[in-house]
Amino acid sequence: MIHNIKIPPGNKIDLLKAGMQQQIDAILHQASQTDNQHAPRLKLSHYALPLFEFYCDNSEFSKILISDMIWQAAFFEQQMNDFKQRLFSEQPELDDIKASAMLDCYFMTIIAGLNEHEPQPDKMLRLLTNKLSIL
Repeated sequence: MIHNIKIPPGNKIDLLKAGMQQQIDAILHQASQTDNQHAPRLKLSHYALPLFEFYCDNSEFSKILISDMIWQAAFFEQQMNDFKQRLFSEQPELDDIKASAMLDCYFMTIIAGLNEHEPQPDKMLRLLTNKLSIL
């Protein structure tokens, strides 16, 4: 006999976020297998496309996740720091200001892209690439 387990409403979103984070981690791991970039902005572009594809394929939930990240930054701080380290892994040291600006560009591109009627990962990547070229 299967029992329906009732999960308090707040915990449902937390479970979905955890599942989505596992998928994002898998995407990052897979992308790391083909990462041969040295410049942080090129590394970010390399990782961004598969992530943009994932966010676009799951656009409604991605909007919830991104919204949560904005208002619960402390919860995601370790993931962001790990990603900054990944981007600057080929550099002598982490430039935290530049890494933060790059991630700001990345997240604002996700927000802009997910606000489109039909989000397009390639279009989002072009926008991100243009932004990063200014840095």
